Amino acid sequence: MKDSLFIKRKLIKSPWFAGQFTIWVHIWILSFIIALLLTYTSLQPDVITQFSYLINGIALFFGGFSAGKISGKKGWYYGGLQGIIYSLILLMISFLGFDQPISTSSILLILFAFITSAFGGIIGVNIKKTQVRRPE
Repeated sequence: MKDSLFIKRKLIKSPWFAGQFTIWVHIWILSFIIALLLTYTSLQPDVITQFSYLINGIALFFGGFSAGKISGKKGWYYGGLQGIIYSLILLMISFLGFDQPISTSSILLILFAFITSAFGGIIGVNIKKTQVRRPE
């Protein structure tokens, strides 16, 4: 019992795990909300591309934010690498699963993911530094 609590606390304190977990949770939740909106409202399916960019941007920002907040230093580094890891996973899925070639848009995706999540990481580090700790 004590070992499992130690493992959970150690994983949550890892900026790598927290960032990826936050990204994927946001992707799943926001995609589900958009699917509900497309199903039960008069939204047209041609807006899916814009919504996918919005969902990815929000998820990458908050993933970088949580990685930067947990690390407490080098927010651009921890946040930016979250974006690179996420974009490489997406490129690997598209290449292996759907036979999509690697193109210049792939490089733009990696750059967009790095910049967005690095910005979130910078804000996450600065939010952590400005929070006042309560005495225990």
